[in-house]
Amino acid sequence: MATFEAQVEALTSLDIDGSSAPTQAELSQFLTDGAAEVINSMPARLKLLCATEDNFTSTAVGSEAETLDSSSVLYVTRNDGTIDQPCRKIPAVLRGKASDSDDMIAATATDPVYYIYNGKLNALPASGACKYLEVNNPTVAFGDSAISNFPDEYEYLVPLYASLKSIQNKMGSKSDELPSDVSLPSIPVAPSAPNIEDLSIVAVAPALPSNPSFTSISIGDITVDTTTLSNVGIAPTYNKPSLTARVSFKSFFADVSSSNPFGDSDPSVLTISVSPPVVPASPSYTTPDVDSETVGTMPTIDSVSISNIGVPPAYTAPTVGGASEELTGTITAGNSQTDVSDWFEVVGDFIQTDEDTELANVQLQKISTYLNAYQQALNNNLNLFNKENVAYQAKLQEAIQQAQINSQKVIQQAQIDKDKVSQQAQINAQEKQQEASLKLQKENQEYQAKLAKFSDELQSYQAQVNKEVQEYGQKLSRYQFEVNTAFQSWSKTESDNLSQYSADIQNELNEFNKENVAYQAKLQEATQQSQLSAQVRQQQAQLDSQDAQKETELTLSKEVQEYQASISKYNAELQAYQANVSREVQQYSNNLNADIQDYQQKLAKYSGEIQSYQAEVNSKISNYNANIQKQSTDFQFLNSRYAQLSANYELGLKTLRNI
Repeated sequence: MATFEAQVEALTSLDIDGSSAPTQAELSQFLTDGAAEVINSMPARLKLLCATEDNFTSTAVGSEAETLDSSSVLYVTRNDGTIDQPCRKIPAVLRGKASDSDDMIAATATDPVYYIYNGKLNALPASGACKYLEVNNPTVAFGDSAISNFPDEYEYLVPLYASLKSIQNKMGSKSDELPSDVSLPSIPVAPSAPNIEDLSIVAVAPALPSNPSFTSISIGDITVDTTTLSNVGIAPTYNKPSLTARVSFKSFFADVSSSNPFGDSDPSVLTISVSPPVVPASPSYTTPDVDSETVGTMPTIDSVSISNIGVPPAYTAPTVGGASEELTGTITAGNSQTDVSDWFEVVGDFIQTDEDTELANVQLQKISTYLNAYQQALNNNLNLFNKENVAYQAKLQEAIQQAQINSQKVIQQAQIDKDKVSQQAQINAQEKQQEASLKLQKENQEYQAKLAKFSDELQSYQAQVNKEVQEYGQKLSRYQFEVNTAFQSWSKTESDNLSQYSADIQNELNEFNKENVAYQAKLQEATQQSQLSAQVRQQQAQLDSQDAQKETELTLSKEVQEYQASISKYNAELQAYQANVSREVQQYSNNLNADIQDYQQKLAKYSGEIQSYQAEVNSKISNYNANIQKQSTDFQFLNSRYAQLSANYELGLKTLRNI
């Protein structure tokens, strides 16, 4: 046969091990509790199958020593030296009177008593060998497949009970299994803006040569004016353009001015504001307590007297079963087993203590049979009496007939009263049982209502979580759109600024080249003008004096050549300066383009990281929603399974109680 663990797993669809919910240790406790509850629901005749017999020696009142393991004692016997006499149960408060030999309820060796006091069992009289049958609740382990001292046909109720408790345990753990808040990855860090330095021209513009001052040679009266190089203009200078102030993407995105119309609306980490509903506590059903109802005392047979007959002759009372009973007066309790009053006490025990109407009816039939037998004995003695007293017969006959009529009426009335008492006891017991059943049904309905409310709250919680997650997803999507849009705007602004800066550099270089061309033309013009002036003066000097012309020509030619050499040197230096400026500007442009290209690659990488971040966030939110849905589905399945098993278990207990 399968173990109880396997049976519970089959009933609940749970996987149970040492660390599951419930654990194997908790399952063993559920099985043990279930066996105890099923035994408590059994009628007395089935409890006999779950009981074991133990021995003890009765002691004096006040020194009780036999400790009970349970509160269910089926019977107690005390050996009188020959046989084991059954002990009648008395309230513990009467234990002192039962030990007093002068008291009317005193215990004797043939009529012993037992009582339970302070969790201990004792019998009276003391110093007797006693036996008692006690119902012990078995300990059931998860690996067991059977329960000793337990009826096999009701063993299935134990794993049913454990299954209900296991499902309650599993439902209680569902709040711990709910997923925690979504843990979002870190947002990728935007690349920092490239550090583009201003263009700095290292090359130094050549110094403009001084205006030539030719030596005037005085040849006699011939005066040659000094020729000056004038109107040569000013050599152009290169003015480097200024680069528009740079701003990082992070600063641009965080700017709330008109530069960035979106602003920074980062939704931050996803947090769920709603709290999961509290799992209802496991139900604690009230154990039905159908106490015996006191419905009144059993009727007594009133005395029937014969009057107005004069002085009757001596009459011998009849004897039935070896005991002499007088029907005149009240029947009193005695110690004889054939004492009729003892029989009525037994009927009361069957009805009030054991609630066994079948045995009570049998005992009542026994009493009725005795009454009939007693009536027959009475008639026989009466016939003998009539034979012995013929003279008294006429008058006595009338009185006897009247007495018989009265006796029959009394007996019939007693029988009617007895039937009423028995019927009332049955009605009261049924009402108590129905009241207990309705109470248990009410508690079960209240717990089902709590479970339904929890299910509704769980669905509401799930809906609110889904709503907040969707809202967060919308915020995140908007944030992604804003980041992308702001990034595109910033990239365009940066690109435009850099393009404008590059264009400004080219414009400044073009302006420099333009002014330099004009300056070169003007310088050439001034040089030619100076040469012409020098030639005019030279010719003038030749006209004045051939000798002075030669000397002046030599001197002036030397100075002109020196000045032309200075001009040529300046032109060469100016061309070298222009080449250096062009080279430095080209190198700066190349470096600038390289920095821009590298930054654009970083921006492309950052855009890919943003997309990966978005995908990871969506995946985590999707997994979170799937986990929430799974927990809700599992709880609904457990709740449905619990209702089915609970109905089967309650049906089994109801069948057991009605046996």
